[in-house]
Amino acid sequence: MANTLSPDEYFEVARGHYKQTRYAQAAEGFTKAIDLAVIPRIEALEGRARCYDKLERFVEACKDGRDMIRLNERDIRGYLLTGSELEKLEKPEKAAEIYKRGMAKIPISDPGFTTIRSRHDRIIRQLSPAHAVDPFAILPAELIDMVFEYIPFKTMVACLRVSRSWKQNLIRSTRRWVHLDFSEASRGTHVSRACVRNALSRSQNQVQTLVVSRFSHYDVLRTIATVCKGLTEATLLYGGVAGHSIVEFAQIAMNLKKLIISVSVSLDTVTQVLRHRPTLEHAEFRSICSAHLVATWSETCPNLSTLVLIGSNSAETPAAALNVPGLMSQTPALRYLKLFHWWGYGPGSRTTDFSETSLTHLTLKEVHVSSFPLLPKTLQQFVFRPHNQLSLQPHRGVVSNALKSWVPNLTSLEISHCTNMDEKFLPNLLDRIPAPWDLKTPVPDFGSAPLESLTINNTLTDNNNPFLIPGPKGLLATPRIVNSKLRSLNLSKQFCNDDDIEELVKRLKGLETVNLSQTRITGAAVKMLVDGLPKLRHLIIDDCERISSQDAAVYARKREIAVSQKMIPAIKSNGKGRKVRY
Repeated sequence: MANTLSPDEYFEVARGHYKQTRYAQAAEGFTKAIDLAVIPRIEALEGRARCYDKLERFVEACKDGRDMIRLNERDIRGYLLTGSELEKLEKPEKAAEIYKRGMAKIPISDPGFTTIRSRHDRIIRQLSPAHAVDPFAILPAELIDMVFEYIPFKTMVACLRVSRSWKQNLIRSTRRWVHLDFSEASRGTHVSRACVRNALSRSQNQVQTLVVSRFSHYDVLRTIATVCKGLTEATLLYGGVAGHSIVEFAQIAMNLKKLIISVSVSLDTVTQVLRHRPTLEHAEFRSICSAHLVATWSETCPNLSTLVLIGSNSAETPAAALNVPGLMSQTPALRYLKLFHWWGYGPGSRTTDFSETSLTHLTLKEVHVSSFPLLPKTLQQFVFRPHNQLSLQPHRGVVSNALKSWVPNLTSLEISHCTNMDEKFLPNLLDRIPAPWDLKTPVPDFGSAPLESLTINNTLTDNNNPFLIPGPKGLLATPRIVNSKLRSLNLSKQFCNDDDIEELVKRLKGLETVNLSQTRITGAAVKMLVDGLPKLRHLIIDDCERISSQDAAVYARKREIAVSQKMIPAIKSNGKGRKVRY
């Protein structure tokens, strides 16, 4: 039978039942008023919740209270009603959370704010132990020191406001203030000069590591560098410190070994910092602005082992301006080098030769190069993503450096954003054995290290042919790849199909992480991977158009394998389409 009354009329009928203490009939009336309304009235939800309360149906009453909060989070009635029902359900912790949330949303000027605050405070007092004891009063000093070793610096600063005894105890210990980390300062605020100076005073000028963010008071940084002779690490994040100030800071900090700069600086500033601070072992410059002149590396950095140079995203930073050969000649101890976002054109040669270095980790991302780099025999990890989508064709001398490189220690290889990689490229790079006349000094042949991680991402093969097929050529032809120690394989955006996966499963039993995003595999290939790789723990199959359902992913997850399966929106020919959500 169709309803003949409007939601407002049902509401009035329900109110009449409630006044006559007919709570069951009143609840039915409020329910009809809620169901018939496009947006239910908050008064109807409140009325039904009070009926449920009278009928001792506290769970349903609590649900209506939460719906009131969702309908209007600035109406105090929903918080008061929900908290009251949670208390009757003997859930005081959740009731306190509701009251606390209400105090955050409701303005202090609201007449009910005092009520909700008093209820919150009452529950907190009930939950507190009958006799609260200050741990500083009963625990030995050694145990307190051990506890604070695991507390972040920001939390320790907050503990200063707990009580006078806590503050005195924290200030008394000098070694708690030798590692200053202001990186977690509240967003939108700046670290004050007084805050850093107070921490310096508490350390008695014994600061060893310093991290500051949104801090522009260079005079305080200069003081720390001057008086703290034990300062070995410094990180400057997102501040207003000028380049010449950073150079002066590096000059003053006589024992500085690690320096990380996220502030935008010029390439000239970088060269000066390395020139004036020869004690540096680790240096990162994460925002180097446009360079118009070729860098001059005139002084030797004897201790520098790690160097990260990241160009600014807001300007073209010429790769040639880095003068990589000059840099490598002045850093004999360099083992880790990362160059990122150096892609603009500039004067000088863009061919990079690392063969005479002792690098163990080399990362070249978004760097403009004219050929594949010549790699050193000491290299263990190599990441190569050129900005100019380098062609790896075997003619015209483009891959001559790959043929000349000898990388017996390489265990991790990532090549992406290249074109025309044929089936000979990886075997030529990985399996080359130098002739005696290629070596300046004889080297014992202890064999080549097997790869543990391989990424061939967005690197198109010649004529779009798959390269997993076994035989004298191809990816699975080299023993450095086909080994039990290969743990991670990334072949996203390659022309892999189910036949390739069948061969992969037969030969690479040790894989733990496999990325096959945007490939031609189907759900059958996923099941082959799950059944054939006993150590598989992570599988990424994003945007695989031939996997049309979630069945294969569900099958993998049942084997406790973490699966990522995302799909891009489908676009129809008329420009309209619907999103496919996995």
